[in-house]
Amino acid sequence: MVRVCKFPTPVMVVLALGAALLLSFWLAPAAAAADITVTTTADNTIAGDGQCTLREAVNNANANADTTAGDCPAGTYLPTDRIYLAAGLYKLQPGFDDTNQKGDLDVLSAGGGLRFIGASAGSTTISGPGYVVGTDRIFDLGVDGPAGVLIEFKGLTLSDGHAPQGGGAMYINGVFVIVEDSVIADCEATFAGGTSNNGNGGAIYMDGGSLTMLR
Repeated sequence: MVRVCKFPTPVMVVLALGAALLLSFWLAPAAAAADITVTTTADNTIAGDGQCTLREAVNNANANADTTAGDCPAGTYLPTDRIYLAAGLYKLQPGFDDTNQKGDLDVLSAGGGLRFIGASAGSTTISGPGYVVGTDRIFDLGVDGPAGVLIEFKGLTLSDGHAPQGGGAMYINGVFVIVEDSVIADCEATFAGGTSNNGNGGAIYMDGGSLTMLR
């Protein structure tokens, strides 16, 4: 008996490989969002001290990486990172910059979407430094430019933010913001060293983007 062996044609091989790759893509687990739990109410960026501060958590979310020598989990671009804050008062140190080293919390559009989740508005408070030299707002959202990312706040109180102009609690620069089950209190924006109180949004100032507030 003559046996004839049939080998697959190149086209058949390519189709089989393509089907296998597509199946592996479908079956691959989805990337997990970074869940970053803040472990201290201190406000610093001391890397490698075993404490994950709110400012360090934001830095990791901005960088989509770990910038804290293991203090906080690394951030990711997708899915949306989540920063969890237990009950407590998270008081920001005074200062001005756009690199998130001091003053307000600078959230970059380049970091992708971000969620801040507190225990409740009655128990988790992020506070500005109050009326002191070098005072600043609490959040600067999209500080690197508009990109249409979504930033969410839930179960928090934002208080005592005092900006020289444009939003005592937060400045929104071309990003989409949702504030849910949260409180904004005792925030203001001023011009001319406090001689005027019409500083473009005592609590929130928007330069593009959108704001949705939910209860």
